[in-house]
Amino acid sequence: MTRHEMARPAEFAVCVALLLAVVSAAAAGETPGFTKAQNLIDDHKTVIARFMHPTSKLDKIVCTKTKCLESGEFCLVYSFWFDTEKYNSSLRFKFFEDGSLDCIDLAGTTTWIKPFQAGDLLLKVAWHFVPAPATNRLAWLRTDGFTKMMLELWLRAQQKA
Repeated sequence: MTRHEMARPAEFAVCVALLLAVVSAAAAGETPGFTKAQNLIDDHKTVIARFMHPTSKLDKIVCTKTKCLESGEFCLVYSFWFDTEKYNSSLRFKFFEDGSLDCIDLAGTTTWIKPFQAGDLLLKVAWHFVPAPATNRLAWLRTDGFTKMMLELWLRAQQKA
């Protein structure tokens, strides 16, 4: 075997190593938008937990999954552990390429009260105390998912602040 023939496997190995390094850096989300998104969730984890389960004590949060989409958008799935880690609920945060929040979806739960359900139920109970003339103007408060929508709006406002 000549010296030239022996160099080919080495060249191939170097190319594969470089390719893996580039792919792993991209998969790890080493972009400013990715960092901005992680900071948003980390900085406001207590508020997010209060919207999810207002009567529970947050113990910890863990990013369990990241997914990059072809459009440059990405998703982060966070698991929120409550009440001495007795139960957890996971949310899928979808972000635009620049790290701006797009939407939040439920990714799973081990509780019988789903995230945001308690807040929505509280609003429905409070609805009965609203005077009749105001009910038509405030009917949008009775929408299922209103609590989640308010969290999304609040987080977007925090990004602009």
